[in-house]
Amino acid sequence: MRSGQRLALCLALGLAPLQAAALDCAEPVTTADMSACARAELDAADAALNLAWKAALAHAEELDTYLSEGEEKTADALLTAQRAWIDFRDKACFAEGLEYRGGTLQTTEVLYCLLRQTERRTQDLIYFGGEK
Repeated sequence: MRSGQRLALCLALGLAPLQAAALDCAEPVTTADMSACARAELDAADAALNLAWKAALAHAEELDTYLSEGEEKTADALLTAQRAWIDFRDKACFAEGLEYRGGTLQTTEVLYCLLRQTERRTQDLIYFGGEK
């Protein structure tokens, strides 16, 4: 790669974070903007989900300290449920995105579906974790 190409690549990569920071998610203009905003919201929702998951799992493990020999562990059941939910979420959102099959909104629709599902699951985990 020639030095001019390297410089252009470095400049382009360096500007990418600035472009993301300048994105107005209150009024996204293009589908690329909409997808970028949805991705940012999903990342934040995923972080909240992870915190709720840790609290719910800790609660389940606490409940398991009182089990008798051979009883099903709450933490194992919760983990099985979480894995099933992830599979459901991914398949449901894939199906929802097919409404816009091949179009520029397909990715955006999938991201917003993932966001909705993640927010709902977070509330379920918070409830399970004892914040009723």
